[in-house]
Amino acid sequence: FLPETLGQLKMLEKLDLRSNRIKKLPREIGKLEKLEYLDVRYNHLLSVPVELLNCSGLKTLILSANGLKVLPDVGQLKELCSMSVDRNQLISLPNLRSLSCLQYLNVAHNKLAAVPSDLQDLDQLKELHLSIS
Repeated sequence: FLPETLGQLKMLEKLDLRSNRIKKLPREIGKLEKLEYLDVRYNHLLSVPVELLNCSGLKTLILSANGLKVLPDVGQLKELCSMSVDRNQLISLPNLRSLSCLQYLNVAHNKLAAVPSDLQDLDQLKELHLSIS
């Protein structure tokens, strides 16, 4: 459980919440406009609030090892350089084409049936971890 007052930390740049048995992120996380790094791996998240997309300066997003079945349209996070969503239940990925800064992507150990076609558009991608079911 995270308090809604989390959104009041306006200058927060790094938030590491790994391994806390968190079931839900508060929508107020979207008020963290300075947030550059978010790590919520090894929790019990089933969804990610769409308000997270308001964190437009986010550079690193780690959502690994939760129970996620769907992701919001992370393509809006134009500054994103690193994204880890491995070890979830994802059957598809949102459009990643607009993530022109993305250098690291880990989508391994999900339920993806095919390689996302827009990966070819990620010109800056240097490291990719992918497994297809």
